Amino acid sequence: MDSSDLRHEILQELKSKFGKIILVLILGVIIGWYLAFITIVKIKAKLLPKGVEIIALTPLEFVIVQLKLSLIFAIVILIPVIVFIATRRVRLRIKKRTMFTWGMLLLLFFVGGILFAYNILLPFVIRILTSTVVETGIEPLYSLSGFMFFSISMMLILGLVFEFPVITAWLSRTGIISSQILTERRKYAYVGIFVVAAVITPDPSPVSQMLVALPFLFFYEVSVITAKIFGRRQKST
Repeated sequence: MDSSDLRHEILQELKSKFGKIILVLILGVIIGWYLAFITIVKIKAKLLPKGVEIIALTPLEFVIVQLKLSLIFAIVILIPVIVFIATRRVRLRIKKRTMFTWGMLLLLFFVGGILFAYNILLPFVIRILTSTVVETGIEPLYSLSGFMFFSISMMLILGLVFEFPVITAWLSRTGIISSQILTERRKYAYVGIFVVAAVITPDPSPVSQMLVALPFLFFYEVSVITAKIFGRRQKST
């Protein structure tokens, strides 16, 4: 089966289950609406430094933030459903146990990245950024939307970064990539990582950008190692 046939099959699967996809999206928004309120409260209590206030710039800002967060939760719920539907034909050729194992690994690493950002990285980064503002004599007042979406985006990004080794291991096991390719393109990857870190970091200081880039760099090197290990296993089999 060539790539065009595979794309056609995927589109057909998605079209046939379009109603179910919309239903999952609606249910995701409803569930996300309640999760968003809890998330706002938790993030404020955990990540907001002492002496700093969060302000709502408009009467509707809290509702808009809650709605946007509910959409984010809905998309996070919807993506695995879409992947599950789109890969039905592929899954028929792969053992269910294998699919379950890789799926659970992706989920565990994604959650691990979110917890790492929430409990370790973000408190440290926000504390440094806030102290920088205070040292200039400016009173830090963060908008609700700005603070929440900075925190949520960083957690989601770290969740995806933590999945790099699992994705690389699977791609290496299937022969799509190899540790040699990752090693040869390391310098380009490093440049790309620092560019991404500069874009997503609100503070232009090199220290802040380095703090954001370090997890990317670390998991890129872990990905090289996992690609080497699983690439060898594939050759031996």
